[in-house]
Formats: sequence, structure tokens, C-alpha cells
Amino acid sequence: MQAEMIGENVDDRPVSSRDAETPRLRDALASHEPALLATARFLVHEEADARDLVQQTYETALRHLDELRDQEKLLAWLTTIAVRAALRRRTALARLIPRFMSGGFEPRYAAPDDTAIALRAAVRGLPDRVRVAVVLHHMVGFTVRETAVAMGVTENTVKSELKTGLSQLREKLG
Repeated sequence: MQAEMIGENVDDRPVSSRDAETPRLRDALASHEPALLATARFLVHEEADARDLVQQTYETALRHLDELRDQEKLLAWLTTIAVRAALRRRTALARLIPRFMSGGFEPRYAAPDDTAIALRAAVRGLPDRVRVAVVLHHMVGFTVRETAVAMGVTENTVKSELKTGLSQLREKLG
């Protein structure tokens, strides 16, 4: 009889809105994973680090889900989280290991053609802020304003970083 009462109490509990939203949220996050992983691959040097960055992004997003104002901009919000996490990680490593920033890293994965390989290598050779601006604007498709928000800088700074990045890429690839 007591088991029946416990069962009744469990069934009568209202389902929280967060519990009801979990499957929809899981599907939304999963649908953005390929784009987020592609962006992460340009932000960090190793495939494993890119996957870790995506995982860290999802963890942060779940903790701060109440800060998402417009669900239509979920990918932009997730990308902003990933960019900031990548920059924090890079800054922390740079403080600990100064020679880490000097380069010498080759990707373990390769694109199928020489042009894509050359582009990837050239983009990786850009300074951090310049690379992030170029990747977000030209490869992910963010506007200058969205790129500025993701990077936490002004639009004019983004424009300057883009000009520098494109100039350096033309020089390297030209």
C-alpha cells in the first residue's frame, strides 16, 4: 500500500519546463555539432583539442542556458562560447609555456586537396586574434558585428584584424 502511494506521488509531480525542454535542446545542440567542430578545428591545433573545445562549449552552454535570449541564434551563441574558451585556453598556455606560441604544429588531419591544405596551414600561421576574426567572418559566415561580439572587441578592431589577415593570407598563398 505504501508503494502505491509513492507511485501516485511520483506520477502526480509536475514536470519542470527544463525537463520537458531537454530532448529538444539535445537535438538542437546535436544539429550544430558539425559546424561547431569545424570552427573549433580552426581555432585549435589538434583534433582532440577541437573535440574537447566542443565538449567544453556544450558544458558551458548548459550551465548558462538561461542567458540565451534568442533560440534562433543558438549557433552564434555556441560559437561565441567556443571562441572565448579557445582564447582563454591559448592565453593560459602561453603564460605557462612561452614557446607554445612559436608555432611548429602540424595538423593530424588533412583536407583532400593541396589548396585546402595550403589554406589551412596559412590560416594556422596567422596571429591568434587575426585567425579568429578570419575564421569567424570568412569561414563560419558571421557578420562583422557578430564576430566582434564573439571576440569581445569593437567592430573596427574586427575590420582591422580582417584586413591584416587577408593581407597576410594573400602574401602566403599568392
